[in-house]
Amino acid sequence: MFILLTQHCPMKQYILVCCLILGAFSSGRLCAQESGTASFYDNYFNGKKMAGGGLFDNTKMTCAHKTLPFGTMLKVTNLANDKSVTVKVTDRGPYVKGRVLDLTKAAAKELGFVNNGTAHVMYEIIRDDKAEPVDSIQFQNSQFITISPPDTVLFQDYGIKIAAYENADIALKTANDLVVKYKLPVSLERFALARGNMYRLFLGKFTSENEAEAMIDKVKKAYPGCYVIQYSKFK
Repeated sequence: MFILLTQHCPMKQYILVCCLILGAFSSGRLCAQESGTASFYDNYFNGKKMAGGGLFDNTKMTCAHKTLPFGTMLKVTNLANDKSVTVKVTDRGPYVKGRVLDLTKAAAKELGFVNNGTAHVMYEIIRDDKAEPVDSIQFQNSQFITISPPDTVLFQDYGIKIAAYENADIALKTANDLVVKYKLPVSLERFALARGNMYRLFLGKFTSENEAEAMIDKVKKAYPGCYVIQYSKFK
C-alpha cells in the first residue's frame, strides 16, 4: 500500500489523512515475517557440526534461527540498502540478545554488511521443510491519497528511498517533514509483519535518474542513508 503526501496540506486534511492511513494499516493481514538484527558467523566455525546436522560452511547460503524448523527457506532483506538473499535454516541461534538471525559470511557479503558486523534486516519465510507455501510479503493493490495538487502523478520513473521505520507515528512525522522541507510528493509504503508493521518512505517523482541524483545531494545532509531507486524495478 502506498500513501501519497504532497505540499500545501492544511492541518485538518493532514489529520484526516493520518486517520485514513492508520485505519488502513490496522486492517492489513499479518504475514510470516519478522525484523531485527542479524549477524554472521566467524570462520572459526567452519567444519563444526551444526544443530541441524552436517558441517558448517561459511561459503554457503545458510543461517541459524532460534525456533524455525531446519530446512526452512528465508528471504532476508537488509533494510539499509534493500539487498536480499535466500538462505536455509540449518543451525540454532543467535544467542545474543536482540538478534534474530546468524548468517554465513557469504550471505552477509551479499547483503552488504560484513564491514559493519550486524544489520537491521527483515526476513520472510519462502517455504518450510515440506515445501508448503506460506504467507509472505505481498504488495497490496496500490491505493493513493492525494492532497494537492490534484494533477500530481505518483511514481514516474525515479525516486529517492529515504528510510524504513517500525513506528507509524515516526514514519508519518518524517513524511510530513519531508513534504514541508523539500516541497516534493512523498510516498509511504507499509509492509505487514508478524509482530507489527514496517513503513518505507520515498521522496519525489523524477523523470530521469540525473534529475533524482541532482536532488539527492541535498537530501543526504539530513538522511545520509538515502539513495536513488527506479520505481519500476524496485522491490
